[in-house]
Amino acid sequence: MLLWIAIAIAIIYGFLKKFSDGLSDTSLWIAKIMMSEGDQNILESKGLLKANQAVLMEGWPSNILFITYLLPIASIIIGFIYSWWGGIIMMLSVALCGSVAEFFFRRPLTYYVLIYLSRMANRFADYKKNNDSVRADAIELFSDKIKEILTIYFGSGIGVPTSKKINENPYGDIYFLLSKNN
Repeated sequence: MLLWIAIAIAIIYGFLKKFSDGLSDTSLWIAKIMMSEGDQNILESKGLLKANQAVLMEGWPSNILFITYLLPIASIIIGFIYSWWGGIIMMLSVALCGSVAEFFFRRPLTYYVLIYLSRMANRFADYKKNNDSVRADAIELFSDKIKEILTIYFGSGIGVPTSKKINENPYGDIYFLLSKNN
């Protein structure tokens, strides 16, 4: 029974992995293009980048990332509890499920941008409801930038940027992915 549970956890990991990677990479890319071009020379630019990403990931998106990191560990541990070879099989199963997810589950960039736009709209409404105008104004600025990104990339079919493309993308350059894919 334990081995079946471990296999089920590995399969759930496979379904969530690509979604989690898409959320993470898109949020990092959006955070990078929200910064201005001169911000890369600031010593705290990495911290500012992570702060912008944290604003986007607040709430359930960060929980998806956390759960996706825990699932393979749980699967492997349960496999080892079952038997020593069960843990080894779970290592292979987790790698296989992750690879299959990378291959089959592809979403365009705009899918994740829409998720973040809806998150910002929900947070804006919550802040307005609680009469927190400072946070509402800050979220409105984020929402406007995300709307601009969505307008530019809507219908382009461009996928989520890889880590390499995110590193190559200059700070504040919203059109970088369009120029790379033409």
